[in-house]
Amino acid sequence: MKFGADMSPGMKLDWPPEVVFELEVTPNRADALSILGVARDLAAKLQIPYKNPAPAPASAPQKPLRLYTDALCKRLVASSIDEVRPAPSPIWLQRRLVALGLAPENNVSDITRYVTFELGQPLQAYDRKQDMISIAVRRASPKESLELGNGTTVQLTSSDMVVSAQLSSRRHEVIGLAGVVVGMSRKINDSTTSLLLEAANYDAQAVRRCARRHKLGSDAQYRFERGVDPNLAPIALARAAALIVELAGGNRSECIVGTGTDVIRAPIHYRPSRLLQIAALDVPEEIQQRLLGRLGCVISPAKWTWEVIPPTWRFDLQHEEDLVEEIARLVGYEHIPETLPKLDFTPGINDCTHRAIRGWMAASGFQEVINYAFISPQEHQVFDAEGMRVALTKPLSNEKSVLRNSLWPGLLELARNNHQQTDLMLFEIGHVFGKQEKEKIGLLVCGHFEAPSWLPGRKVDFFLLKGILQSLAASANISLDWRPATVPGLHPCITASIGYGGKVIGHAGRIHPSLEDRLGRKEIYLAELDLPLPSNPSTFSSLQRHPAAERDISVLLPRGYEYRILEQLIKMSSAPLLEEIRLFDRYEGENLPAGTMSLGVRLSFRHPERSLTEADIVELMRKIREAILGEGISLRE
Repeated sequence: MKFGADMSPGMKLDWPPEVVFELEVTPNRADALSILGVARDLAAKLQIPYKNPAPAPASAPQKPLRLYTDALCKRLVASSIDEVRPAPSPIWLQRRLVALGLAPENNVSDITRYVTFELGQPLQAYDRKQDMISIAVRRASPKESLELGNGTTVQLTSSDMVVSAQLSSRRHEVIGLAGVVVGMSRKINDSTTSLLLEAANYDAQAVRRCARRHKLGSDAQYRFERGVDPNLAPIALARAAALIVELAGGNRSECIVGTGTDVIRAPIHYRPSRLLQIAALDVPEEIQQRLLGRLGCVISPAKWTWEVIPPTWRFDLQHEEDLVEEIARLVGYEHIPETLPKLDFTPGINDCTHRAIRGWMAASGFQEVINYAFISPQEHQVFDAEGMRVALTKPLSNEKSVLRNSLWPGLLELARNNHQQTDLMLFEIGHVFGKQEKEKIGLLVCGHFEAPSWLPGRKVDFFLLKGILQSLAASANISLDWRPATVPGLHPCITASIGYGGKVIGHAGRIHPSLEDRLGRKEIYLAELDLPLPSNPSTFSSLQRHPAAERDISVLLPRGYEYRILEQLIKMSSAPLLEEIRLFDRYEGENLPAGTMSLGVRLSFRHPERSLTEADIVELMRKIREAILGEGISLRE
């Protein structure tokens, strides 16, 4: 009876309820994407035998059919069957397909899909129509196209890998996308009398690119992407051919024409003693050998090191540690004791995950956030200083179609979504993508740094952000150089570049007023620094035995004059006795000439070996005044 057809009154159908197990298979276990793979793994765990339903491939004189393959097709086998009779599948086969979530079509197509799930080898059946001389796996021509079963036509490119048939008229016809889908012209239908059954082993990346390029998906493509046993094709072909002859009739060519040969994996050098060292499991060597043998491994034991050839269906077995994990899994993870690892060495100083910075930021009141690396083109343009955009070929949505060029868009998005939180101190460590990929730390602060109570509290401003970054730099024993700057997306008058060693390593500032209006929040401050941060080794000195001498100096400067220039003048003219310079006053307004400002600076001097005399201090102040006046700066008395 055809699946989906109406039942006659009183007609009984042998379709009782049944139990279906849904398994979630991790990407590294492609061998478990079949009933055989699951049974094989359970048999190894439970130490019981299992039955392989596939017969051994038959060999006989070949029929006149030629196969040609591309380098991306490692193996191709085919068999022809004549006088087939496509019809609805028997109830037992329809039941199994429905349990797998598949809609039955006809006995031939159902068998190919059933064997795909049974053994894990995708197969394709083509309507041969008695005019097919040879098939080839090749690259498509840009002028070729393929009509699919849903009525759509795919325009092929030279990057596509296709299955092509040479017909008796010497014309070549594309009959399918290799490893993805069969074309409509060769799909099995009620009028099919002769078919070609094909199984292959295609390159995983080529299949994935082709499927993604044309937005197609299939059970075959899903398996080829993850890996198919290279030795399974002739076995699965023999199984499918036997079922077709049994359920759809026909005369099968006893030969299996093929290209490629069986693969033998390279051995893994395994030391049985490593199981105790890595997993703390004391398992006798004979049991280890038996467990590996149940997985399908071929073992050549020796005194200290074995040569273990993993089975061709286990792509995840590549290293000695993989074999240790498999033995531990079969023995049972519950038998692994809880022990602390023994370290026989002292790890080098390395903080590749920036744990020290993360700890410092958390201790300073910041919360760490993690955002997607994908942003929208509009967000990218706001902070685009390089004019470089890295776009995704197949984005999930337009809102996540380019790689971020800054950590700021993600931080601002969090501030917008958490508008009910008026006070935010966030940081993120992640990679940004422009002309080069870089790792950075981004900061966002807004609201109050100290919440108001009976005291007014302290609101976040640029100088608070600057102090936070200077304290972070001090933890690495470095001093940052701050200079006015212009950065896209930041306030034109409240933005600075951050440098060290003559190189710009970041920026900080308030966001642009237009962005504040868009976000509905005021006074948001951002900063971003390149990672890893420069650092200097810690130095230690004894406590000072001699007192410091302090003097104040007041200067009159043009408004907008950079304080760092004044600081450099004072340091250069009073080194090495100047211990500290601190700005304590800034004034502009009445009693000052228009366009000027007054800065008050406190200087601290100290000699490491003796107390400074008044004459020493007078001489130092004289040099400082001369340096300041020499730059055209006025002193206030």
